[in-house]
Amino acid sequence: MAAKFLIVNNGMTEARGHFVETGVAVARAASVRGLEVAMGAHAHCTGDGVPNDVPLLPVFRVDHWGHVVARPRGAKARLAKVARALMPARLFDWVRAKSRARRGLPTKPWAEGGSAMPTAPRATDPDEQLRQALGAIPPDHSEYEHYRLFAADLDHFLSACGAGPGDHVYFPTAYGRDALAALALAARTGANGPTFHLEYRHALLTPAELARETDPFRAFHTRTHRAYFEACRALAPSPRVRFYTDTPELAADYAALAGFNFEVLPIPFRAELIPPAPPPSDPVRVLFLGDLRDEKGFTKLPPLVRALSTERCVQFVIPGALHSQEQSQPMQAALADLEAHPAELVARPHASGFIPAEDYYRLLAGADVVLCPYDVGAYRARSSGVFAEALAAGKPTVVPAGTWMAREQPPGAGETYTDASELLRALGRVCRDIARYRATADRARAGWRARHSPAALVAQLVSEAPCHDATRLQFAEVAR
Repeated sequence: MAAKFLIVNNGMTEARGHFVETGVAVARAASVRGLEVAMGAHAHCTGDGVPNDVPLLPVFRVDHWGHVVARPRGAKARLAKVARALMPARLFDWVRAKSRARRGLPTKPWAEGGSAMPTAPRATDPDEQLRQALGAIPPDHSEYEHYRLFAADLDHFLSACGAGPGDHVYFPTAYGRDALAALALAARTGANGPTFHLEYRHALLTPAELARETDPFRAFHTRTHRAYFEACRALAPSPRVRFYTDTPELAADYAALAGFNFEVLPIPFRAELIPPAPPPSDPVRVLFLGDLRDEKGFTKLPPLVRALSTERCVQFVIPGALHSQEQSQPMQAALADLEAHPAELVARPHASGFIPAEDYYRLLAGADVVLCPYDVGAYRARSSGVFAEALAAGKPTVVPAGTWMAREQPPGAGETYTDASELLRALGRVCRDIARYRATADRARAGWRARHSPAALVAQLVSEAPCHDATRLQFAEVAR
């Protein structure tokens, strides 16, 4: 019987976008290796856009962020809201403090207790330790319940798939709660359970940044991850629970926060969907691909377009719509500015929103330059799928200095910049000498594809021996 390769994609609330592309690419690579594949998704996912050759089980009730929970809030939460409105403030605080104390939480939520982190004796029971650790994160969140839901659903998914020894469970976009749930299952099943592979892709605040951060909400996800990693210490380390990121920089950030090591995985993408590039022609097509988000530098585009509008040989291609959480006035103003230009200067394909995969890669193949004017802080350590795909397609890129993208950009295959004026000059240099940049980028793509592919990722995960000792969980004391 073939070993199983199970993908936990609880962030996939609908069958489109990054979660589908990554999940399908990895699932098919695992299938080619002779593994039996299945993918777990969020309960809201209908699966209509998932290919038939990838079995889908929509069993998870909470997405990886904890934003989408597949059930209404309980009566307890509604009662607390009514009590806050009706009770005198001191009485409410007293009742809440008693309730939180019974649950092992600090008497006040972190956001109301000042900047000092609450302290308590370290519990030895993982459940109690999790309650204590989560009591130290803002705001007064339902994360403890989210963990219980996720842990139960993970157990259900693995039971439904018949997971056992020799099988592999891959989390392509892991969250903190996944680590504790996997370690708890590994402790319970012993040698009879599968091997868990958790890949963390989201950026973190460094310990220094976390110490300086005064806004509890900006630090929420970093503190949540830290709370879960702290709770993991109540469980025995297991060689069958392995941790990864997709950049060396991000691996270092997670190791500093968690106190154990993270291995670096290849970046999977469906290179077979990238069609051959059309013959070079005027104008030079500058592509801004992906979600229209502030951290991706969308508001930097209007000044670039205006500055290059006198050069008839340049066209900006900006597909998609504003992300649902990116409806601020500056973002809307930037969109209106761009859409005021004629299509010869600013093309807006798929302006209503979602871009089908085939059209996405067709736009990429037809581009001359891929522009990634992303926020340096957000992309210092994390990867960019758009940038990875641009290198796989042999496209010149323009990226900010001081980021993973700048460090991975092949010499001569693009330009970097440090500020707005340098961004304009960098893009101008590439556009004016596009033939040379294109030739260099094209020569570099074979090497990039050899390193980064779904097949390379699966091969690393299912190898019998870890690539190095960093894959084995060993707790270390972390500076707090």
